[in-house]
Amino acid sequence: MKSAVLYSGVSYQHFFLHHKNDKYKSRFTDVIYVLDLHKADLSVYDYVIVLTRMNQDLLVEHAPKFQEYLDGGGHLISFGDFDRPWVSGVKWKFYPTNFHWWVNPGADLPLYAVNDDHPLFRYITVDDAKWHYHGVFLPHEEAERVLVNEIGESIIYVDRTTHRGNLYMTTLDPDYHMGQGFIPKVETFLDGYLAWIEEDIANLKKISISNKEASSCL
Repeated sequence: MKSAVLYSGVSYQHFFLHHKNDKYKSRFTDVIYVLDLHKADLSVYDYVIVLTRMNQDLLVEHAPKFQEYLDGGGHLISFGDFDRPWVSGVKWKFYPTNFHWWVNPGADLPLYAVNDDHPLFRYITVDDAKWHYHGVFLPHEEAERVLVNEIGESIIYVDRTTHRGNLYMTTLDPDYHMGQGFIPKVETFLDGYLAWIEEDIANLKKISISNKEASSCL
């Protein structure tokens, strides 16, 4: 499966990609420097990852490119904040971040699986997603909400209907904390999250091949 990750050159993104003997750099087919995005052919990738805390002004400049990629059947994964409209139709709501909830004995961060049997939770637990979040998404009714806060706002969701390709959206920032070198559980979350997405995309490809084979027999 071919994949690319957008990279802006900041220190935590560099460490995220290169620590543990290039664990994540070697996982992705290509690393695309965001200032070279204008000349990159995204259509060759099964999925593209936009890391946390990217310069969203630059992303907005390339909004038509992301739209073309998604409409062509490519899959896009976004981490963290989304305060500029670099993909149309995504609704983001900012919340002040509670960084210190865990210091109180018995405290919990209220996050909930919409469906305990969702395939993501074969790879992670809800607790693996609990460190903090910077905001929420308010997806349309047909979107697949996966993880929500206590009032049902989305922390993780998938949009399978707006484009030919899928949008995998989370307000969580595991890549940032991997790059900063703290909150160890984010590695468990990230590995499981990516494994689920790759499985999901592979299943979509199998369905597409089956449909084509069925059509050729008509």
